[in-house]
Amino acid sequence: MSEQINALWERYGRLSLDEIPSEARRAACQCILDWLGCTFAGSTEPLAGILRDEFAAEEGPATLIGTDRRVSAKTAALINGATGHALDYDDTNLVGGFHATTVVLPAALALAEEMGASGADLLCAYVAGVEICARLRVVIGDEHYRQGWHISSTLGVFGAVSAAAWFLRLDTEPFARAIGLAASQVGGVHANFGTMTKPFHTGFAAERGLLSAGLAGRGFTANPDAFERAFSQMSGDIDWGRIVPFADEFAVTDTLLKRFASGHGTQATILATRALMSAGLVAEDLVHAEVRTAPSVLASAYGVRVPNTGLEAKFSLPGVSALSLLGHDLTVPDSYRDENLHSPAFGELIRRIELVGDPAFRLGEGEIVVQTRSGSMTEPFPETRDSKTVEERVELVNEKFTALATPVIGENAKRLRDIVIDLGALRSVSEICALSRPV
Repeated sequence: MSEQINALWERYGRLSLDEIPSEARRAACQCILDWLGCTFAGSTEPLAGILRDEFAAEEGPATLIGTDRRVSAKTAALINGATGHALDYDDTNLVGGFHATTVVLPAALALAEEMGASGADLLCAYVAGVEICARLRVVIGDEHYRQGWHISSTLGVFGAVSAAAWFLRLDTEPFARAIGLAASQVGGVHANFGTMTKPFHTGFAAERGLLSAGLAGRGFTANPDAFERAFSQMSGDIDWGRIVPFADEFAVTDTLLKRFASGHGTQATILATRALMSAGLVAEDLVHAEVRTAPSVLASAYGVRVPNTGLEAKFSLPGVSALSLLGHDLTVPDSYRDENLHSPAFGELIRRIELVGDPAFRLGEGEIVVQTRSGSMTEPFPETRDSKTVEERVELVNEKFTALATPVIGENAKRLRDIVIDLGALRSVSEICALSRPV
């Protein structure tokens, strides 16, 4: 019902910095820094170059991260949103189990730069977007994902709408219309995982969210009930009561910063493989292995048995296991090069690793069962949910950002890291954008 949308906007739509708890502010700054690092690395990927070429003639006020180019705010949201998700290395919001930052932040950053906003403004708009879209994700349940929709796009668009609406100072009624307008632009399917179109989903959602908020602010009409109607038709599982447990929490604090540059569903397989390697397993001794997990995985985007490209490998449980066994460090994006999958060693090893659906496991659970020349080994999937506090993951964030950003912006990475971690004190986001250009 539209009154539920209204209530969310009344709670978060005018969020000020002093209303965000210190832990949530620190977590948000870490997410922003992590996304910037992923976007710098993604800016060298082929999909980023193709998107930039498509808009080669365009000029505007908004920076394309990792380049000297400026385009319109909407185009910046599109390209930066796709670029930040190009490596599938960006964070996962665990309240909804989806990539919120790479949709919400590009829309917010583009408007912030265009409007000459402060770091505090950017922080507030970003948090507002994450909080609203995370709750809407909870409202729709899991059936939507099971039916093959890419929720980082289909739900992320509402986070982008919310962040843009915060900057545009929309009242409750035009915000509800912006949500209704965005509901007619929901898209993104699992069938395109393992291709350039998956990150395009998040860029498209960022751009559509920004557009929807702008049009609604000008008086464009839409049905405020369209969100509920759209998702009832797509999944039939709308329940506003699901957000009650999160009433006093900030979802941005419950975020996983990825260790490995691949899909969220592969992280446990990589950790289990590395544990087997620590126990002595080497590729040469492996006779046969089964990656056993929930049967639904086999029919999902993660059911790729033998990946043919680096992008496909990012969603292949046998693929990431084989790459790990061959000594590739999957924290390094370059480990997913196509040539690594075309090597004789990979081709020979992947034939010995099966993906098996086992009804004993629920989604996210599993184990690797290995037969070697000397016996057998079994390793359960570990818990991948990040149990560390915001303070405990500072080193991880800093190291990851430095590794990803330095090859693109050099020594500016240190300065950029410092100002993002203290984002609330920054007078203008133009400093972030200036430091985000290559050296």
